[in-house]
Amino acid sequence: MPVDISTVSSNPTLREYAQGAARQAIDPVAEFVSPTVEVSSSLGKFKIYDEKNRLYIPNTLFTPGGKATVLQFEKSDGNYNCDHHAIDIPTDDIEEMEEADLVATVQENSDDAADIAALAHAKQVIDMAYANAANTAKTWNTSADPIADLNAQIKAVLKAGRGIGVRVLFGVDAWEIFMNHSKVAGKFIVGNGKSGAAYAIPNHESAGSLLLGNPETHCSFMVHDANPQGQDPDIQFISGSKILIFAAKARPTRRDPSAMKTFRLRGRWMKPGTYRREDDRGTVTKMDWSEDTQVGNAAALKTLTISAS
Repeated sequence: MPVDISTVSSNPTLREYAQGAARQAIDPVAEFVSPTVEVSSSLGKFKIYDEKNRLYIPNTLFTPGGKATVLQFEKSDGNYNCDHHAIDIPTDDIEEMEEADLVATVQENSDDAADIAALAHAKQVIDMAYANAANTAKTWNTSADPIADLNAQIKAVLKAGRGIGVRVLFGVDAWEIFMNHSKVAGKFIVGNGKSGAAYAIPNHESAGSLLLGNPETHCSFMVHDANPQGQDPDIQFISGSKILIFAAKARPTRRDPSAMKTFRLRGRWMKPGTYRREDDRGTVTKMDWSEDTQVGNAAALKTLTISAS
């Protein structure tokens, strides 16, 4: 029996599918740089760390008859606002469409919306990170020491991030210069038998082992068209010659000193729905979600802009 798509879209299974699609589509680089903090309200406070607001470890010892330590935000802390985002995907009416077909249609629309949302979010995260990071230009010629340069930034981020985890994001061009530098490649000797030394090509996972504290490392391969619509495309790597060094906690909260965070409503990463088109010749699948990306600790955001000569 034919089924109205509006009925199918309210199915709990499809709502759960949309949630899963949104989670899985999140760009790994965006989540690496600005990890998700799930919140219960679209508006709220989060801790800002700067020269005036330092990490405070409260005394949690409780004395019977006394008062417990209260965790609270200050006026100087930040406000997040999970802005509303929405995508509409029209579907023409098809006679005798069965329930299975309708379910598949909503699932396909969920996948499309989640992918578009993830792309927009990833670009926003990277642009915001570079805009707020203190930048240092470095020339990694034969006399330079890339590892020492990175370690200096890592130490600065460790201090600014109050000792929480440090992560390093290489742009494609910066990674190529790093991995081919003699003072880096020479660290990857894996054997020295009768046939001589064997060398391993550094990869994103092993690069962290060369650096102070063995930070998590990643390489961004994100690209964008640098020219506006109507002009010939100019495809460029978003990160390119930059290296981002920043503080990030594996499970961030509204209060930890991570450099960046993305606030999302708990359990409502994406909500599907439907409505009839004005001409009554089809149905629109609507996908709604809320998120807000914020910088909570700009001092824990550093970039190196790398050139080979």
